[in-house]
Order: sequence, then structure tokens, then C-alpha cells
Amino acid sequence: MQPAWNGSSEPAGVFDLTGDPNIDGILARRFWSDGSITYSFPDQASDYGAYSYVDGNGVTHFPTATFQQVLAAQQTAIHFAMSVENGPLASQGFSVEGFTNLDVGFNGTTTGNATMRFGRSDDAQPTAFAFYPSSSNVGGDVWLGTQVGGSNLSNPAAGNYAWATILHEIGHGLGLKHGHAGDSGFPNANPNVLPSNVDAMEYSIMTYRSFINGPTNGYTNETNGFAQTFMMLDIAALQAMYGADFSSQSNNTDTVYKWDPTSGDTLINGQVGIDAAANRIFATIWDGGGVDTYDLSSYTGNLMLDLRPGEESLFSTTQQAHLGSGNFASGNIYNALQFQGDARSLIENAIGGTGNDTITGNAANNSLFGGQGDDTLSGGNGNDLLAGGAGVDQINGEGGVDTADYSASAASVNVNLSTGTGSGGDAQGDTLTGIENLIGSNVAGTDVLTGDGTANHIQGLAGNDILVGLGGADILVGGTGVDTADYSASGGRINVNLTTGAGLGGDAHGDTLSGIENLIGTNIAMTDFLTGDAGANHIQGLAGDDLIAGLGGADVLIGGSGVDTADYSASASRIAVNLSTGYAAGGDAHGDTLSGIENLIGTNSSLTDFLTGDAGANHIQGLAGDDLIAGLGGADVLIGGSGVDTADYSASASRIAVNLSTGYAAGGDAHGDTLSGIENLIGTNVALTDFLTGNSLANRIEGGAGDDLIAGLGGADVLIGGSGVDTADYSASGGRIAVNLSTGYAAGGDAHGDTLSGIENLIGTNVALTDFLTGDAGANRIEGLAGDDEINGKEGADIFVGGGGDDLFIFDTALGAGNIDAILDFVVADDMVRLASSIFTGLSVGTLTAAAFRVGAAAADADDRIIYNAGSGGLFFDVDGNGAQGQVQFASLSTGLALTNDNFLVA
Repeated sequence: MQPAWNGSSEPAGVFDLTGDPNIDGILARRFWSDGSITYSFPDQASDYGAYSYVDGNGVTHFPTATFQQVLAAQQTAIHFAMSVENGPLASQGFSVEGFTNLDVGFNGTTTGNATMRFGRSDDAQPTAFAFYPSSSNVGGDVWLGTQVGGSNLSNPAAGNYAWATILHEIGHGLGLKHGHAGDSGFPNANPNVLPSNVDAMEYSIMTYRSFINGPTNGYTNETNGFAQTFMMLDIAALQAMYGADFSSQSNNTDTVYKWDPTSGDTLINGQVGIDAAANRIFATIWDGGGVDTYDLSSYTGNLMLDLRPGEESLFSTTQQAHLGSGNFASGNIYNALQFQGDARSLIENAIGGTGNDTITGNAANNSLFGGQGDDTLSGGNGNDLLAGGAGVDQINGEGGVDTADYSASAASVNVNLSTGTGSGGDAQGDTLTGIENLIGSNVAGTDVLTGDGTANHIQGLAGNDILVGLGGADILVGGTGVDTADYSASGGRINVNLTTGAGLGGDAHGDTLSGIENLIGTNIAMTDFLTGDAGANHIQGLAGDDLIAGLGGADVLIGGSGVDTADYSASASRIAVNLSTGYAAGGDAHGDTLSGIENLIGTNSSLTDFLTGDAGANHIQGLAGDDLIAGLGGADVLIGGSGVDTADYSASASRIAVNLSTGYAAGGDAHGDTLSGIENLIGTNVALTDFLTGNSLANRIEGGAGDDLIAGLGGADVLIGGSGVDTADYSASGGRIAVNLSTGYAAGGDAHGDTLSGIENLIGTNVALTDFLTGDAGANRIEGLAGDDEINGKEGADIFVGGGGDDLFIFDTALGAGNIDAILDFVVADDMVRLASSIFTGLSVGTLTAAAFRVGAAAADADDRIIYNAGSGGLFFDVDGNGAQGQVQFASLSTGLALTNDNFLVA
């Protein structure tokens, strides 16, 4: 009912109208002027002292004559609306103290010494009333009737009439009037009303209109379809009087708002903030700062999610409040208005559900995630991140510099900002407008990401991606994988350098590149300058007389049409390049492959020569410098001279055997050769086995094609297997070794300082010490020979030959059909198998328990985890014993072995 005009002893003042009709329509022009109030729940009438008021008809009332203390449920509702400390922690942002700067203290349940006192009285029939702020005894007091329309107010719950009535009366006690009617008959009365387009409960809990143009003679809401909080105009009006709270009590940290599709509860960082009376959501959010999120991921319907201040979001028609006469609330959650344009109260992020969602951002830098369904995302102003997810999505950046994010796509995407289209993965069928930046997928496929004529920031993430910036000063970030910057559409020649990350000319002008491994030049008849970096680059010149510098790494240099040049002038060390075979090695040329190249520029160092013979008997001397000498056919004499020199047999049509330690050579182009002063070797490029042996110095030995056997002997050797299945042989080592094909690391004995690449197989030492031999993801053959060796094949279908000694075979990679290793010489009395507990889950660390081991075709009970099939030799792991999940083979041994659990160690 209309509040009577009287006062209390707390300092109160007159508040001037703001000039904003949406706020002025509910201002009573009275407020608590010192910014601090208290409230209490008196327990006896005497707590009020002499207490009466005169109504507008001149009748004196004595509410305390029928005084009753407010009930526990009513106290809970009052705490929710008033206090940060006395309501639930998750509810603090919905309280007056949480969204204004008004300091609100609770004085307890046994005193009348408070600014606002809450009591029950028959005098408040048929509803409830409150007094505006004033300086007399009754100012700010709230009286609840004991019965309303046959239903009492004793059980308020968020969303029912009793709950809304308590919030409504608190609004009066703080200085808010009815929105549907003006005040009159007392000093400074405010005759204004709310504009008709906001005169409804969706905007203010202070109006009697349940819906726009609704009646004022009684609410028409369904039983639990009332506002659950102060609404946006209430918050704005109270903040106009008392200021806006941006402190920790207003959820100013990173807050996640979530809603329960079945109960209607509002969750704040996982805790219930609004415990809804029924499955209805009808509330306004004020958030005082942080990076905040509306998370609707648990919803399956078609959401309408809007982050703009003063706008509403509709999650579920089932959860819409029925306002009466066929009218429903336009949304479930409403955003508070900004206070004096302060952006801290904006909600930054939104997460959609599985339906066809419409998500609209605001002026902040939003992150909008559509999830599944055919979504429409609009960023608004700000630099937004838009991720449509699965489905045919409409991605609208609008103002700011906006990014379309496909990092969650489970498949590769093809997105073109110039055409505004997408295909593949989450981009399939997508339409993009107003998007400046792109983030590709995080899968190991190939994304094709194309910009437009403006400055784009394009990130490939995982996979071997193709990035096309087109015009504008673009930022191209490849991410992981082997990524390509493609300038084939440029209308002018370009100069791109992957080492410096800079681009000039044509479409490359002003570009910045990082994480890019490959380059494609222009298709025009002019000279492109294309420079790689220290990694393995794939560089194509296309049309024109291009200058290509791969720099370090095993580069693929493709000149294309025109007269193209491979430039090694920046190399700081020796190189080897042979244009007749397209093979290159050493320095910046190491591992390079050349095609369509007509010219070469060698290094600027006097240490490197490029020396290639022919089919005749050649005598080739390198003299000073680190020379590469290719005698080709014939009985050649190869004299390296000073420096570190190389004998290159890559052109040989037959296999060879060359030993730098003895100077002996035989087979193919090496037959009859004599070598001296040669430190390095390059084997043949045929699919046969070369036997390449170094000496006690640091040798660089490349096997080339074929299944080569390479023995570096002493020294810090570089052993490069090349194609084929190649073997690093350390059988001559006098000390134990540790070699890891996954990392290329080697230490100890003849392996000390060695670097290995392209090596598939290992042969350990013949000394009675422990070698540590580790494979890689491919299929490896590892032989331990003598000693108590530790052998770990890693991924791939590996073959292990332990040899003599007590050998340990290690299994620590994910199991699967392609990762079954064969142990050819397992000796039960000597050898052990070590199982990684992270892979063989459920096994206790230490010696495998007897209960977990079984000899048989399959698990017999729930404890059987390691199963040895003595008939087939298969070794299996069953994660649940004889449960529903099947066993997985991870090794094969000889048949009929007397294996026990003691042969297995879990670590």
C-alpha cells in the first residue's frame, strides 16, 4: 500500500531529481543522507517506544498494538535484500549493500535501536507498508501484514508475492516510491511516474503493474512469477542516491553466473545465489567488476543472450515468469544499467548451450561462445572474441577489432575473411562479417585461414596451417605444426624474412610473422626475396627469378618457374649442395632438398667448399676449409686436407662400405677409393645398405637412402640415418652408452656427445655394463648385446633383442594396436619388464602382485591385469580384469615361457 509520510531519528535529507525519467519516476526524494543505516528485527512492542502515525485521512494508527516479530523466513528475505554480511555469500551482489555504497549494519533481533525496523502488525492489513526516510521515530520502518488475500506473508521465497512484497517495502524505506503513481500532499513530494514503456515489474519492483499497461489494482503474476531481486530501475535509482558499489562485496572479481534449467536457481561461482521458489528465473544482475561470464552451457533450447546494459536474456520459455493476462516477462535475466558510464559493471563473456543461440555482446572486450547449434554471435563494440562452435553460425564482429575463434573445432577449418565464408569443422557453413582476426583449430590437420585487405591478426595454432593475410599490415602467427605463409595472390613482388619476422612489398608490406615455417612467393614475373629461419622451411618461389635463402634447418627449396637461386651466403659453417641430385647438407644447407633451382650462392666463409666429381677416377683435395668432396664413380683419391672434410657418395648407384678409421673403401662409387684427411661421410642414395664407419674424431656421417649401418666410433659424432631403416651401431664402444632416438640425445662411451636423427635402430655395446637404449615413435629394432641393458622402444611396433645380461624392457607409452613390441630373447631367469603406472593404471607400484598376473588367454577375475598367453606369446593388459573392457596387447614374447609376476615391476 502507499507508504505513510513520517520519519525516523536517522539523518535524512531531500534528494533532487536526476532529470532521468526512468529514475525520477520512482524517487521519493527522501534518502538517508549520511550514507550509513542499520536495521533490526524487534522482538517486542516496547522496542519501538511511543509509536503511532497519522494516515492521509487524518486517522491515527498504533501498529505496535498488534505487534509480532518478523518470522525467520521473512528475516532471510530481508537479509538477502539488505545486507552483504548477513545474507548468503553468493547473494551479496543482489543486496542494497552489495550494489550501492550505502553502509548497512544489522543490529540484531532484540532491539528497536535501528534506522529501519521490521515488524508484523494487523495494522498493515491487507498488505504491508513502510515509511520513507525521515527524521522522526517511524521513518524507514517496515510493517508486514499478517495475512494477504487469505494467504499470509510468512513464507517468502525468491519469486513469490511475499518475497517481492518485502523487497518492495524495503525500497520505500530507502527512498523509493511507486512507479505507477506520483506522490502528493507532503513537502517535496514527487508527482512523476515511470514512463509507460518501463512501468512494469520487469524494470522496477516499485510499480503495481505486473506488465506494461497492466492494471494497478493488484498484481496479476502467477504464484511464483514475481521479481526475485531489485530490478534495473530500482538499482539505478538507489545508486543515484547512494552511489554504486564496485568493491568485493559487489562480485568485483571474475564471476561466473550460471542457471539451473530444472530448478531456476541462480548460481554464483557454483554457489546458490538465488534459491528460486519454483522453476522461474526473473532477476537483475549487478556486477561490480572483474571478467565475468554468463554460462548457459547446461541449456539445450534456443537461447537469446544479451550482455548490453538494460537488456534482457531469455534462456527458457519454461522459466519465463507469467505476468498475467497472457503476458510473460520478456527475459529471464536482466542486466543492470551502467552507473555513470562505468564499464566495470559490464558482463564480459557468455557461453551458449546446445541450441540455436543468439548472443549479443556489449562495449567491453567480450568472449562469446556459441557452443553447438546454429548460433548468431554479435560482438558489439569492443575487441571481441567470437567462437560459434559447431553448427552453421553467423559471426558478426561489429565495432572494434574482432576475432573469430575456431580453436575448439575438432577438425580443420577453412575461413576466408575476404569472402566472409567458412567451411570444414566448426566453420562449416559459417558466415562472417566485421571480423578482423582469425584463430584456427587446435587439431593436427591443415587450416586455411585467409584475411582481407585490412590489417589482420591470424593464428594457426596446432596443425600444418596455411595463412593468407592478403593486403594490409598483417600479423601471421603459425603456432605449433609446420605452417605456411602464402603470398601467391600478391600483385607485387615481396620480401619476406622468417628469421626477422618482417615482410615488405606487395601483400607482405608491413606484415609480421612468427611461428611460420614455410613460404609461398608471388606468381608474378618479378623477383621475390624469400628467407627462412633456423628451422626446417618449405619455400616455393613460384613465378619470377626468385632469391631463396633457407638458412638453417632441413629446408625444401622449390624455385618454380624462372631462374631461381639458392642463397647460402649467410651460412656460418660449411655446406654441401649438389644440384644434380637436389641434395644438400651441412651448415644452413643441412638436410635441404632443392628442386627447380638453377643457381647457388655458397657461404661467405673460407672454410666451406662444394666439390663434386663424376663417374671417372678422381683425385680430390679439399686443402684448407671444411670441404665436401663427391668423387662419384671411379677409384678416387679423396684428400680432405686441413679442416673438417667430407667424402660424399650420395650419387653412387650401388651400396658402399667406407671406414675412415682404416681408410678402407669398397662398393659402388667408393670401390677402390683411398681416403685420407677425411672426417665426414655421406652414404649412397640407393635402397641398399651402406656400412659407414667413422674414427676416433668427431665425424658427421649421413646414411642417405637405404637401411644403413652407421658406426661413429669415438668422438662427438653426428649420425643422420636419412631415409630407410637405419641403425646406429655402438658395438665397438669400450664404455657404456645412453642413446635416445626420440630426442636424438646420446651420452657415454662412443656415444658421448653424439646427435642422432633419422635413426630407427640401435645396437648397444659389447661391454658388461648397462646401456640405456631408447627408441622413438616409429618401429625400432634395439639390440642391447652384452651387459644389463635398459631398453625402451617408446611408441611403434618395436623389436627388442636384449642379448646377454639381465635386461630390463620398459613400457611407458599409450597402448594400442600400433604399439606392440616384440621381445625376441626374453630370459625368465634374468630379464624383467617395467610397467609405467601412468599407463598400466590400477597396478600397485613395486613388484607386480601375484593376483594381478595370469597365464592364460584372458583374465579370469577382476584382479587379473597382466595376462601372458603362453600359447601365442602375447602379453596383454586388462584394465578391469574380467570386466567389460577388453584386454590390450602390448608385447609379444616367446611361447611357453615360465613367466611369473616377479618378472614385472610397476613404477
